[in-house]
Amino acid sequence: MFTIQALNDFLPKIHEVIRQTENLAQANKKTKNDTSYQYSELFNYVDTFDDNEIAMIQTLMYIGRDESKTKYGNKTELFNLCARKLGFERGVPINNRENEITQMIGKESTLYQYLKSGLDILIY
Repeated sequence: MFTIQALNDFLPKIHEVIRQTENLAQANKKTKNDTSYQYSELFNYVDTFDDNEIAMIQTLMYIGRDESKTKYGNKTELFNLCARKLGFERGVPINNRENEITQMIGKESTLYQYLKSGLDILIY
């Protein structure tokens, strides 16, 4: 079972992903320059996360995209329900890390918004 405390402990890394994806999204909007280096840096950063952290950040992303503050009272229950829907379970290895990371950061234009919304629902 994932806990809100575990998510709180993970906040510095979440904020760094938000910062990097926001910068990448802005760079993509402002210029036609190649942003593959920034994308690669983001991928490499997220690849340092353990499987539980990848599951948490991906679950947070989907909560930020699909859920609203008013739907659920118990935040831990909401988080674990969404994690299970995505096929994540604390302590269980992710089958294909590369695909999970690529799928997540491939949404760089909206990822930071989803993560911020997810934090608003669960933490703030």
